[in-house]
Amino acid sequence: MEVLQIIWFALLGVLLASFLIFGGFDFGVGVLAGFSRNNETRDKAMKSIAPFWDGNQVWLVTAGGALFAAFPKAYSTILSNLYIPIILFLCLLIFRAVSIEFYLSLEGEKWRGFWAKICGLTSLLSLVVFGVALGALFNGSALSDSSESVALIRILTPLSLCAGVLTAIFGIAQGAGYLALKNENIETFATARIWVFVLAVCYLAYMGCFVVYGRINELPRLIPLGILLLSYIPLSLAIKLHRKAMFKTSFVLTSLFALLCVVGHSLAGFPYIVSPTKASIGIDIYTASSSIKTLQIMLGVALVGVPIALSYFIYAHIVFFDKKPQKKSE
Repeated sequence: MEVLQIIWFALLGVLLASFLIFGGFDFGVGVLAGFSRNNETRDKAMKSIAPFWDGNQVWLVTAGGALFAAFPKAYSTILSNLYIPIILFLCLLIFRAVSIEFYLSLEGEKWRGFWAKICGLTSLLSLVVFGVALGALFNGSALSDSSESVALIRILTPLSLCAGVLTAIFGIAQGAGYLALKNENIETFATARIWVFVLAVCYLAYMGCFVVYGRINELPRLIPLGILLLSYIPLSLAIKLHRKAMFKTSFVLTSLFALLCVVGHSLAGFPYIVSPTKASIGIDIYTASSSIKTLQIMLGVALVGVPIALSYFIYAHIVFFDKKPQKKSE
């Protein structure tokens, strides 16, 4: 039944978009806090993501689990061919988690500053590596029978590198917008305005790279290209709203931008999880999927679990939204 494969392909896109939206802002806050020279600003930034950062990574774990259960052939092939980037990404996540926990636990400014820098560096590199891996999956360069070192070089294509940069810039812009919501001061407002503008410029550059190096598989080329171009509209509106200090709506618009980007790229790659190239046939959702019974059982679980998870995340953000970070007691 092809419908189930298509549904799970769409659900993977939902999980990926959820990680970019929810996880993107806390990785971005980590970058901004890590490279901030103002101790008070850095402290507020780190404490603002304390209730959320570990929960936001659930979307990434769930996406990996869904890929394993729904498309095991694709899962094994991707992990084999992207072994080095995936291990690097996991190591970065580990050091990032350690840095946040130590920062929130320690009292001395010297060590807090050190762990904040570690958090900033690992957050930035995590976003870049994640974006490069997604770009490699999309343009098919992830598939290689070469040695690990050659395969690693092979995935560093112009499109995957641009995807890595764009992912990092998106996370920082999302984080800056979040900080503008949590800390109402001129400094955070200016930072948010700058980064959303940088994101818009980078996206235009990425689209130029996509037109040259990207590929559309089976759908008419104008459909995914139209959606990717349409995703620029929320960014342009977000820039205008930043000037009016309407950061709530702007944050929603940048989140919509991420969702539209995932939709556009998913349609461009459909029905392939890893796009084909001249050297490989790619991995499509029909040959890589589990049995129909497995997909049916998983769908029933997902229809219950995903809405509950979304409701929890929305509730958590509502509860903690108006709670400003407390100043450290003397």
